Amino acid sequence: MNDVNQHVAEVLQLFGMCAKLAPLFDKGSPSDSAKRVLDTMRNTIEDLWAWLSANAATKFEGASLDSAHPGYIIRDEVLVPFYLLEDLPGTTDLAEIAALGLSLRLTEDGVICLSGSTALLGTLKFVGDIDYCEYALPGTYSTADVVASANVHAVRTVLPLCERIKVVNPKWSQSCIDWDSRAPVELKRCIDEDGAYQLKLDFITSTQTVGPVEATNMALLLVAGREEEIVRASFAAQEVPIPGSALPRPLCDPLQLGRYINFLIEQVQHYAVSKPVKALKRALSLARILMIPHWCDKLIRYLQEPQAALRAAMEARAQLLERLSGTIDASSARAQTREGLHLALESMIAEMEKILKTSSGGAAGTAGDLWAAELSLALNSFIKDAREAIAAA
Repeated sequence: MNDVNQHVAEVLQLFGMCAKLAPLFDKGSPSDSAKRVLDTMRNTIEDLWAWLSANAATKFEGASLDSAHPGYIIRDEVLVPFYLLEDLPGTTDLAEIAALGLSLRLTEDGVICLSGSTALLGTLKFVGDIDYCEYALPGTYSTADVVASANVHAVRTVLPLCERIKVVNPKWSQSCIDWDSRAPVELKRCIDEDGAYQLKLDFITSTQTVGPVEATNMALLLVAGREEEIVRASFAAQEVPIPGSALPRPLCDPLQLGRYINFLIEQVQHYAVSKPVKALKRALSLARILMIPHWCDKLIRYLQEPQAALRAAMEARAQLLERLSGTIDASSARAQTREGLHLALESMIAEMEKILKTSSGGAAGTAGDLWAAELSLALNSFIKDAREAIAAA
């Protein structure tokens, strides 16, 4: 135990340095001397995480160490950062969620990952949507491939049902209900002429694991020479690659880790009042990567209160149901699929409402207000402790 605590203390010191250095290079590349320092930090993080990963892998049946990629553990054919291992769903649920992700890819050779709260599904139990992030590797796709794949998703009439395809920058969006022969042409122009590299595909589907739900794929079309710029759109530290292919960037990159830690701190503070459940999920991710076990336990207890993940998941489905109800689909096949989703959503929302009412004793409003006020204080205390944990660097 003393060895583990010593390694955790060393990691925290390195993370403090990462968090301080990351903003210095947000708008520019490191000098040669800075690169040497960062390389040394990366090597040290890799050594520390290799030790901690080996220690973590021994505690989970069926898990094995990925010695080629420091920080990762192999479990059920996915690569998981060692600090997220205990949050993954069980084998059966993970297999279904992984298979769904592979079906949503834009590129056949792309690396797709469970992302964000989806990677915490085993702990959260309830989620409002399922998020994936896809890395399309340079040289493995053409614009024609991407457009053809997007077109297949857009015109599908069965689950998973694609609702919208978006280009993040420059902004372009097309509903799949209105998808026609002009849409692929415009998507091709956005990629070839405007340099679009970040596409978001919005789906609706239904799974045994979480029921009817939205599923999104944030696809990053990596471009040779611009990989470092493009991968800033996401964080390897919150992603679980499936089916076990390493991301096109190391998990132990100091600047990426620093940006991720700063991002999580900012997100917790920003959403603590307006969206406390979102803040709580970000806090758990931060507590996991900083390896603060007593806070992990506290945050999980808050998340598993009915007012947290359950209520948030129910409200997300209610919003989805409202959107489905307000949309008319001219395609009879798509309309039939949407009607099935509509009925499944109504049933699941009713079931969630019953659980929530039973667990709150019928006083959901009062309980919710008290819970939110208590949580705000807890999150402020957590951020204070997290900052202190990395302040010694």
